Amino acid sequence: MPTASTRTALPAPVLIPATTTPKFTRTATVTPSPDFPAGLDSRCSQAPAELVAKISAKLTDPNHRVAHAVLLTSVTGTPYIGASIVAADGLMIEKSDVWVNTKSRGMTAATSGARRTTNLPKTTDVLDIDLGGDDVQTVDMCAWKWAQASGYN
Repeated sequence: MPTASTRTALPAPVLIPATTTPKFTRTATVTPSPDFPAGLDSRCSQAPAELVAKISAKLTDPNHRVAHAVLLTSVTGTPYIGASIVAADGLMIEKSDVWVNTKSRGMTAATSGARRTTNLPKTTDVLDIDLGGDDVQTVDMCAWKWAQASGYN
């Protein structure tokens, strides 16, 4: 056991001001479409085409398409995708819903509209995720705001 004379003092901790590094950053590496709105939550970015394609491939109606797709990657690295579902005639089917891209099962449907419009497994059957939690609610709101900015009320 060290004696008082042999102990060395630890250096004082270095405090980094919170303003030097953001807690969240936009995570998508796509060129935003011209109608991607400014002012969305900073954690949301336009979803990459490969994630949109995974959802599109599982739509239950071939006349529907994914629109206003946004991505939020949680602090644990889980990708949440919020999007609208639009019919071929432009009619809004779902203004905003959420899917989660899991490592173990691929894309899953988190919200009821996502489960209604796609044939994907239910997120909570695969992951222990709080569907009322901040990540789900934030990405859902980002998709909703993009739909609203695009003229869907």
